[in-house]
Amino acid sequence: MRKYDLLRRMNKLNAVDPMVRNVMETIATEMELSDAQVRQLLDDMFFDTCSEAMLDFYEREAAVTPMAGQDVAGRRASVEAKWKSSGRVDIEMLQAVADSWKNGKVDVDFVDNKIQITFVDQFGLPADRAGIELALDEVKPAHLPIVYFVRYLMLADVEAMTLTKLQSHALSDFAFE
Repeated sequence: MRKYDLLRRMNKLNAVDPMVRNVMETIATEMELSDAQVRQLLDDMFFDTCSEAMLDFYEREAAVTPMAGQDVAGRRASVEAKWKSSGRVDIEMLQAVADSWKNGKVDVDFVDNKIQITFVDQFGLPADRAGIELALDEVKPAHLPIVYFVRYLMLADVEAMTLTKLQSHALSDFAFE
């Protein structure tokens, strides 16, 4: 792509010269390689787009040991949560740590001397729940318990659904009581 852009900007006499075309192709190849390296550098600056090599670096810097079987998204969320968890512990910090997980909205509240975590956007147990629980447990004050609330589809919800909508939910989304 770069080669054609470079050749288009040259005068027509030089653009047809084989030696000039070869030089421009070489320059264009190097420019594309440089562009790819810059894109990767920019991606590596953010937790949710960094490469695995950079993720390993972030884990070492933050002293985060990935859990066995944890996927890349979970590892990224753990590192992001660790990075956000310095300073005074309050609801905003706990919310920032919980927001590091991208699998749905999480609400953090403080009710009756307990930290209340509510998984809002998705039904059933969230993916990588162990990761978010571990990160929040590391940050929270030791004397405060955490209570988790998970959404399930109830019978009243099911009665209002069409068959197509009902089939789009996994069995783990339903509460059986």
